[in-house]
Amino acid sequence: MSDKPWTHVENVEVRFPSKSFSMPDPLPNGPLFLVDSVDCAVRISWMEFQGSRDDSVPIEPDVIDIAIWPARHSEI
Repeated sequence: MSDKPWTHVENVEVRFPSKSFSMPDPLPNGPLFLVDSVDCAVRISWMEFQGSRDDSVPIEPDVIDIAIWPARHSEI
């Protein structure tokens, strides 16, 4: 990871009634993620690519970090 700071950080409260979630994946039956609690807190941090986006040349991708932990009742 570079020494550049995150350009955006968001904290949100979420509910996963099934204690699981999935993300779109090009393969059938994409990854399934399990969590320990129905009520969770999530921190999403991302660093956007700085510069022009030209689809004809490879560029550095945006970097995204997602942290999930059980929410305390005061966080809900």
